[in-house]
Amino acid sequence: MQYEVLPLFERGKRKPKKAIGSERRIHACVQMHKGMSTPLGRDTTTAKAYTAPGMSELPKLYDARLDTMAVLAFTIEGVEFVDGQMFQQAWHCRMPEDKIQVPWTLCPRGPLDELL
Repeated sequence: MQYEVLPLFERGKRKPKKAIGSERRIHACVQMHKGMSTPLGRDTTTAKAYTAPGMSELPKLYDARLDTMAVLAFTIEGVEFVDGQMFQQAWHCRMPEDKIQVPWTLCPRGPLDELL
């Protein structure tokens, strides 16, 4: 499923809130799976973000887990390998803004709606 993904850490250090708010999100399809072929040498859960051609790629997250979840967003936390070093990373994933639909606006209008 397509999400707007925002990495929250840069080489293991949390980005400032001002930078997070102004940074451009990456449109990607996020998938999680359990696999053995990882740099950790053991069975781990891996998160992968497939982006459109020409977009910047995100490194895979190893030992990935769902950290927080809300109605329209969630955070995946894990570790990534950059230049042979392991760093903490978290992705904030949310539905693309053009795809968000409020559930009560999708229902057909009825005669009782006029009373509200």
